[in-house]
Amino acid sequence: MASANLWKSFLRLDMTDQLELLSRIKSNHLPVYDCRSHSDFLANHWRESVNIPSNELFERMHELPDKSQSFFVIVDDRSYSLAKIFFEERNLPVEQYIHWETLNVATENDWWATGNASNNYFWRPAPFVKDVCDLYFKKYLSPQSSIYDLASGSGRDSVYLAMQGYRVTAVDYLQTALQRCQRTAAYHNVAIDCVQADLEKDFQFHTNEKLAENPSAIMVCRYLHRPLLKQLKEHVTPGGLIAYHTFMEGSEKFGSPKNPNFLLKKGELAEVFSEFNILEDRTESLNDGRPVSYFVAQKT
Repeated sequence: MASANLWKSFLRLDMTDQLELLSRIKSNHLPVYDCRSHSDFLANHWRESVNIPSNELFERMHELPDKSQSFFVIVDDRSYSLAKIFFEERNLPVEQYIHWETLNVATENDWWATGNASNNYFWRPAPFVKDVCDLYFKKYLSPQSSIYDLASGSGRDSVYLAMQGYRVTAVDYLQTALQRCQRTAAYHNVAIDCVQADLEKDFQFHTNEKLAENPSAIMVCRYLHRPLLKQLKEHVTPGGLIAYHTFMEGSEKFGSPKNPNFLLKKGELAEVFSEFNILEDRTESLNDGRPVSYFVAQKT
């Protein structure tokens, strides 16, 4: 009953309040997530919104922006309670929950659409990945080049690279992470090869038929297994790129990781890839102070 009363209060907004709400959404350019069912979304939705049904929020939470970014949530009677519980439990900054009929009544037709708004997204790849893609992949790689994303996790970086036109293979130990990657890729109409593999247990590229191709680039973000480095050198194709971004010694002063096995030493990658043309080798800091490598090298 409380839910029904809530929606009645939404629908009783006078036109001035409705237009003020619309103005906030349009002028602030804040993300808008539609948590209704996918079929209801396809039938009619706010043109700039992204659909994550409330029962998929947990599996697709990697598609939400970080906690510094507030957003609006469009719901209906069926999706409101589950969406509200999800966002409140994680202290995510929801600007306002909006019943879809409120927007539908108040807006002009050109702000509504049917079909899949798959080109919209509010998540971001790792800044390193976007930077390397713009500065190095687009310069040194041809369209449709093959890229391996090792320890890919839920795959936002993999999906971003696929959206730029590259043939991406996401490699991770966790099948659940790869399933999330595939779900995000499907929403954005791109194809990604997902390979479940333990990179630390007797792993060899050449013995895994799904990874036998010598890729044009290998990307590693926030992961370090030193025995793998030699294989990266050998497996990337001549002229191909290694892009590496992970924690360095000194990170343990600010938090995790603290195990030295997971912390690069200064100049370590330059030494390992000394036969490559080193395009970038520097240290940058995350917002929390932890130092990370910014390393890009080309195989000669």
